[in-house]
This record gives sequence, C-alpha cells and structure tokens, in this order.
Amino acid sequence: MLENNMPVEHAMNRNTVNFQIDEDLKRRFEDVCEAAGLSIQEACMRFAEASVRLNRIPFEASGHGSDAAEKTVTAEAPLAYAATADYFEKDGVPLRFDTKLWFRRPVEGIEPVCVGAVVGLNPGSSEATGRGVEGTVDATIGRVLTAFVDAFTEKGEPIPVNAFVRMLNLFYVRTKNSGEALRMLAEQPEIASGDFRDPAEKATYPFLWCAWTASTPARLVEAFGAARTEACVWLGADRTAKHGDPSSMARADVRHPLFKRRTELCAVVRTMLERGS
Repeated sequence: MLENNMPVEHAMNRNTVNFQIDEDLKRRFEDVCEAAGLSIQEACMRFAEASVRLNRIPFEASGHGSDAAEKTVTAEAPLAYAATADYFEKDGVPLRFDTKLWFRRPVEGIEPVCVGAVVGLNPGSSEATGRGVEGTVDATIGRVLTAFVDAFTEKGEPIPVNAFVRMLNLFYVRTKNSGEALRMLAEQPEIASGDFRDPAEKATYPFLWCAWTASTPARLVEAFGAARTEACVWLGADRTAKHGDPSSMARADVRHPLFKRRTELCAVVRTMLERGS
C-alpha cells in the first residue's frame, strides 16, 4: 500500500464549497464521490461539516488514503469489516504477519474460509503489538473488501461464513510510508528474506490480486513471482482487469486500488471468481 495525500485548497461560504484542483486530482475526487454514492456538492459539504465526527473514527491516519471521503466510506461499511494481524519486531525491525481482512469480525468455532489474497508492497505504519490483534480498516482495505462483496453479489453467490481475504506483501516491514520502507530495504536487504517473510506465504490461495504500483522495484516483483504458482489478477493502466501467471505479469501495468472506480475493482475480483467456477 502506498501513502496518498490529496492536496486540495478550498474556500467556503454558507452555501458553497469551491475546490481548486488540477484535472488528475479532480478525477480522483470524482472517483471517491462515486464510491461513496455522493454528488460532488454533497461530498464537499460533508468535508466541511463532518470534521468532528470523522475525528472520532478509529482510522489509520499514517496509513493510505487519508482523505475524509475515504474515511467515511470505510467507517460506514455495512458488513462491519475487520482486519487482524500479528504485530511484532524482529532484530529491531517492525513487522506485520498473518494479516486477514474480514467481511465481518471472525467467529470462534467456525473454520475460516479464504476467498482470495491481495498482495501489496509493504504494510502501513501501526503502533499495535501482539498476535491476532484487530487492526484498523483503512481506505485501501475497505476498497478491497468491497470489491469482493460486489463481485460475489454480481455472481449471485453468498460470501462464505467466516470468510476472509489474505493480505500478503512483497516485504513485511511496516513503516509510515513506502519510501521509508524502501530505504530500509536498500540498507538492509536481508529484511526481505528468510525469517522476515510471513509464514502465510507457504499456503496456496484461490488467486492473487496484485495491488502494488508501477513504481515498485522490479526485483521485489520478480522474487515474489518466482515463488508463486497461483493465477494472478490485477488492474491495468487502462483500468481493466488483467490475469495470468506470475511470470507473465507486466509489472509496470499494475495499479493500486486506491482512487479507482468501484466497478473497476469489482471486475478484477469477478474475473477470478468466474474462472474458478
């Protein structure tokens, strides 16, 4: 996951909020509004009126997708999304392993069912410590889970009871942003191998949704692909779903799910659900 900040300047009177943004940011903002089911005017007014309420939402401010509209979408997720993981340090390096993204909070006594895995660059920052800790559902996690919900709905199938999406990473150092993580990796290349890798990688998953970005170092993608056998899917630069085996994946074509349209992300997951049926 990557840190995303949306620099927006605005001026407001009693009736209007005027945003001064370039075309690229305008498109991103429109995507967020669509995902939230809001008109641009409604979203602007929510930005202006909801600051106190949003400050009470447990949201990973140092994570990814920190704009207010994303927080609202995630916080109001109808299926009570949740995330659990093991947070700890090894040789002074903060790590996150065994990350599961849940559609509802896990139920004890019922066997968990993995419906797929998503692969990001590295975990975001968190001060949590311990095993099986319930972490914060940030905007990216919310988008991933919603894509699965939409895909199951379009396919006409229920989400299995106690289902989750596995979260894997190209390396597992948790930092406040990807730049810092990559600097650590350059100085200590060993933190991307051996005991610094999540044991969850030993399992085989129904499919892998590759969700890093075009700027991800090629060596990390190549090392990941060499170790996997599952079918892969990703959102391409043309905003359509692509699929293939790890060796056929075009690294530069992979797009991160944040700020993408809900229908585009649904298509990514549905592509694999239909292939598996």
